[in-house]
Amino acid sequence: MPVVTNIAYLRKQVDPLDYLPTDTNTLFMVDGTVTTYTNLTTTSNALFYIQDATAGIAVYVTNGNTVRPQAGDRLQVIGPLSHFNGLLELSLAATNAAHRVVSLGTNNLPIPQEFLFRSTTM
Repeated sequence: MPVVTNIAYLRKQVDPLDYLPTDTNTLFMVDGTVTTYTNLTTTSNALFYIQDATAGIAVYVTNGNTVRPQAGDRLQVIGPLSHFNGLLELSLAATNAAHRVVSLGTNNLPIPQEFLFRSTTM
């Protein structure tokens, strides 16, 4: 059974000195919205980013050439933590039946919020 959690919890599962994941064996389940438009790696794999209300994380799928979610797709992702050159990610293998990317819906990009910046100097 995977550990059902949010992305902020995953981001805390790192060593405070080198920021590498401390547990790369446990399967974690998170729901999030895809925030990137295209595949960010080679055509034989998949790399995209998801975000929930707490944080964001990269999702990498080895041999995931058929995994191509679109920006705004809401997904459930099940896989272990890993890293690539210090980038914390959920690292799935398409050939592992326990690892999953499941669509929960489309068109879920949040409405952009305007941030007003003002100088604090007089």
